Amino acid sequence: MTFEAEAKKQGRRPFIIVELDLGFCGNDYGVSPCAASGSAGGECYNTYGTCQDTPNFTNTTKTYKYSDVLLVGSGITPCVKSVNTAPTEITPGKGLGARASCSVQLTDFIDTDVQTDPYVSTRSYIATDQGTYWGKWLARNPYYYRRTIRVKYGFLESDNSLTSIETYTYLIDSITLDNRSGNVKISGKDPLILADATKTKTPAASSGKLLADITAGATSLSVESGQGTEYDSAGRIDIGGEIIEYTTLTTDTFSGLTRGAQGTAAASHSTGDTVQKVRYWDNERPDTILQDLLEDDAGVDSAYIPISDWNDEADIWLSSYTLSANITKPEEVNKLVAELIEQSGVVIFSDDRDGAKIKFQVEAPVLGVDLASVVTLYDKDIIKDSLKISENSKDRISSVWFHHTLINPKDGAKKRSNFLITDVLSDAGSYSANAYNKEQIKEFHSRWVRSSTPAAVTSNRLIARFSETPKRIEFQIDPAAYVLSVGDHFYLESQDLQDETGAAQNIEFQVTSIDYDPKKTAFKIKALQFRFSGLRYAYFAPDAQADYTSATDDEKARYAFLCDTSTQQMSNGDDPYVFI
Repeated sequence: MTFEAEAKKQGRRPFIIVELDLGFCGNDYGVSPCAASGSAGGECYNTYGTCQDTPNFTNTTKTYKYSDVLLVGSGITPCVKSVNTAPTEITPGKGLGARASCSVQLTDFIDTDVQTDPYVSTRSYIATDQGTYWGKWLARNPYYYRRTIRVKYGFLESDNSLTSIETYTYLIDSITLDNRSGNVKISGKDPLILADATKTKTPAASSGKLLADITAGATSLSVESGQGTEYDSAGRIDIGGEIIEYTTLTTDTFSGLTRGAQGTAAASHSTGDTVQKVRYWDNERPDTILQDLLEDDAGVDSAYIPISDWNDEADIWLSSYTLSANITKPEEVNKLVAELIEQSGVVIFSDDRDGAKIKFQVEAPVLGVDLASVVTLYDKDIIKDSLKISENSKDRISSVWFHHTLINPKDGAKKRSNFLITDVLSDAGSYSANAYNKEQIKEFHSRWVRSSTPAAVTSNRLIARFSETPKRIEFQIDPAAYVLSVGDHFYLESQDLQDETGAAQNIEFQVTSIDYDPKKTAFKIKALQFRFSGLRYAYFAPDAQADYTSATDDEKARYAFLCDTSTQQMSNGDDPYVFI
């Protein structure tokens, strides 16, 4: 039975389970391929931290399970005191949002070691007379960082089975044991933790040094012996602010040089000057660059990045949206990710309810037949008195100033004088004296954008969505009625959202965060109004698509058709489509 179905029952019995996935050796101690040879009682604990033959460690996964209630016959240890979670939160139009995290409190206890020590029967000590469960667990499993932690919320069914479960996934960040209180704290975060500023930078700092002086016209250069292994076989390097492109690297010698590349000036350089590897992209889509930054630079496992889904989304909305950049010195990956998604009009977030998969969405309307999947909620679906509505005038955007086409990468992207082009897009009517009476400007200084086309795409989408102040809402919903995920669009029809006549409005929103409260057994949802002007949007139609008058209603809802250039209407008088 599903989590939602079990939640509908009277007298439901909630529980919490916490699971940790740690490395565990699949070998038997002293049995080939394990070459360890200790005597009985001196075996390892089949963990890498205690392994006596690390070259032959055969990694498998052992799942340790803990609960907040006694689940008879489950083999799950009842030592969970509390679980607090903070949901991922997307911030449309504002870059990288809040990361999902969890904090688990458990109690330490005396244990027999039966579930954690494969060789407990040969030990010379009695496990219950020596140490505590978590004290020994941490000593045996010191390598827990970035391993998986799952928090499972559920309701026991009538036969005490545990099938109705809602699962949230994180990576372990820290485990702390307070020996005086006997409390254990486990902190988990989503995979985007790996891009945090203090931990990950790109490009890595290069240690290569010039072997000899070079002139501004030199066509080859060398680094000191053995340092060439740090560099790609072809690429770009930076010496003293000059970007140099090279086509060949032979041992420690770079040749086929293009001096003063990418807007920099050729110059002479001295023996011992640092030769810094440049991280660069030329005419790549945002989905490709983000994948590179997260996987290659931050070390996020590709299993967390459903790249085919990313590519499908970009194929629809960003098919010709290409970016370029040169990163000439180590910079924080999360800073690069944040400015890239903000300037491209996309959001990425770790979905803790979907195995911590990192989702990629373009800020664009739901179109055509896809609207059929957008649900409508009513006052009856929301827990009484939980709906809160607010507006923040700072969310409004009436003008976008987009500075792009960087002149010289070494001078950075903060000064307006280092850009060749500034494109300005405004909705003057929204800040006229009869409207908001105030212009609110969103300003970009973009190292990524090299033409007015992507700048116009991002600017148009921001104005279309935020020229009017959007409403923000918070509400709670019972699991029995829960149907939403982060990033989803939905309609809310509520008497608290009145039109000028006092009637309930039906307004489109986008979910920005979802959190489960196990004490109230309710989901807490935050959402932002999704208003994408009043125009008619659609996808490009395939080549074989019938013309407008012969198309089905579903095809007219999904695809774009050209209107009459004179009347600015479709052939039957319908309103035209608008490209975005």
